[in-house]
Amino acid sequence: MAGTDVDSHREAYFRALVEAMEDLAYVCGRDFAIEYMNPAMERYLGRSALGEPCHRAFFQSDVPCAWCRHGEVLGGRTVRHEITCPRDGRVYAVTCTPVRAGVRLSSLNILHDITSLRHTQAELEKTNAQLLQAQKMEAMGTLAGGIAHDFNNLLAGVLGAASVLKTLIPEEGEAQRYLSFIETAGERGADLCRRLLTFSRRGRGEARAVDLNRCVDNVVSLLSETVDRGIELEVACEPGLAPVFGDPALVEQVLMNLAINAVQAMGGTSCGKAGGRLALETFSVEPGTRLPDGTRVGADEAYVAVRVTDTGCGMPEGIRSRIFDPFFTTKEPGKGTGLGLAVVYGVVQDHGGQVEVESRPGEGSSFTVYLPRADHEAAPAAKTAPRPGGSPKGVGTILVVDDEPMLLELLADVLGRAGYEVLTAGDGVEALRVYEAAGGGVDLVVLDVMMPGMNGLEVFRRLREMDPKVQVLFASGYAQDSQMRRALDEGACGFIAKPFSVVELGVKVRRALKGRRGRARSRRSGAS
Repeated sequence: MAGTDVDSHREAYFRALVEAMEDLAYVCGRDFAIEYMNPAMERYLGRSALGEPCHRAFFQSDVPCAWCRHGEVLGGRTVRHEITCPRDGRVYAVTCTPVRAGVRLSSLNILHDITSLRHTQAELEKTNAQLLQAQKMEAMGTLAGGIAHDFNNLLAGVLGAASVLKTLIPEEGEAQRYLSFIETAGERGADLCRRLLTFSRRGRGEARAVDLNRCVDNVVSLLSETVDRGIELEVACEPGLAPVFGDPALVEQVLMNLAINAVQAMGGTSCGKAGGRLALETFSVEPGTRLPDGTRVGADEAYVAVRVTDTGCGMPEGIRSRIFDPFFTTKEPGKGTGLGLAVVYGVVQDHGGQVEVESRPGEGSSFTVYLPRADHEAAPAAKTAPRPGGSPKGVGTILVVDDEPMLLELLADVLGRAGYEVLTAGDGVEALRVYEAAGGGVDLVVLDVMMPGMNGLEVFRRLREMDPKVQVLFASGYAQDSQMRRALDEGACGFIAKPFSVVELGVKVRRALKGRRGRARSRRSGAS
C-alpha cells in the first residue's frame, strides 16, 4: 500500500511539472493518436484533442506532417529538430523523446517557442552583414582616395604643361588641336578622380540647407530633354518638404546617378523590356519608420526621403548585394565605369543618410535615399559667378612646396612666367628652412597637403610659429574636410584642389596676395 502511495505521489508530482510548463507538450502513440496534452497545448489549440491523430488535430491533415520524426522516436531514438509552424508562422524547437510504459511505447513531444530568438539572430546577422559592408566600403574608399590623390598630382602636371604650351605656340595649327586633345583627356581623368573622391567622401563640397524638391526638378528638367520617349517620367514631390543639410551639387548628382541607372535598366532588351516608367518622389519620414540599418526614426529625429523607381529588369540578390562596390558593373566593357552607384553610396553616407534598395528580377528596382532634415530653410539657388578678366603681372615672392618633382617644377615655371619670384621646396623640412632663410621675404606659401614625413598641416603650424602673419594657400588632390577646416580655422588663406588650371591658380594666388596687402595697409594705418 505504501508503494502504491509513493507511485501515485510521484505520478501526481511529474504531472504537475508537465502541466505547469509554458512549453507545448503532448504524447502520441504508435498510431499518431494523442494520448496526453498539457494545459499549454490545449490553450494553443483552443480545445482538447485527445484520441485524434496529431496531424489532423493540429493541421486538419489526413497524412503525417512532412517533418514528422515519429517513426525514429518509436525506434528508441530521441530526436531534436526545428520547425516553422504553418498554423501561426512561429518557430519551435522540438524535442521528441521515446517513453515506454510496460509494453506500450509512445512519443513525448515538447515544443519550445524560439521565434523571438530566431528574429534576434536574423537581425544580428543583418547587422553583422551591414557592418562588414561598411568596413569593406570604408577600405575601398581609402584606397580610392589614395589612388585619386596620386592621379590628381599627375593630371595637374599634364594639364598645367598643356596650358603653358598653348601660350607658347601659335593659336592656329595642328599643335593646338593636339594640345586640346590632351586637355580633354586630362579633364576626363580629373572627372573620374572627382568621382572617386566623392565615393571616398573626400571631395570638395559646400554644406548648406538644400531644397530636395528643387534638386528633383533640376534633375527632371535635364532628363526630360534626353530620356527616350518610350520611358514615361513621373514626379510626385511633397509640397512644403523640409530641407536637408548638404551640398546641393552632390545631392543632385545622387539623383542623377540613380535616374541614369534606372533609365539604362529600361533601355535594353536583355530582359524583354524596352521603355517603361521612371518615377521620382519625395516625402517626409514618419517617426518609428525602420531605416535600412534596422534602426527606427526616433520621436526627436527628422528625416526626409527621395525614392527613384523603375520598371526595368530588376536584379537578383547576387547582383543587388554588390551594386555599391566601386567598379562593379553589369554593362559591356567600355560602357560603364562602375562608379555611379558607388558615388551614390559615398555621398549619402557623407550626408548622414542611408540608402535602401528593393529589386526583383523582372519587376524593376526602387532606391530610397533617407537624409537628415536641416533645421533651417534652404537658401535660394546661387547665381553663377562672373568669369575673371585678364591676368595682371604678378608681384611678390611665392614659396611652392610639393613632393612631386614634376609638378613642383611646373608650378615654379607657371608662377615665374606670371611675374612672381619663386622659391621651391620638395618637403616640409626644406620648406621651413627656405622660409627661414628668406628672412620674412616670402609673401605667399603654396603648400601641398599630403606629403611624406611632415604633412602640410604640420608645416603650416610650424610656419605660424615662425611667422604668425604667414600666408598659406593649400593645394592637394586629396584632403579630408576636417583637416582643411582646421587649417582654415587656424588662419590659412585658402585651398585649391588638384588638378587645377593655370587660370584658376592665378586667381587664387592673386586673391591671397591681395588679402595680405590689405592687412598690411590696415596695420600701417593703425600705426599712424
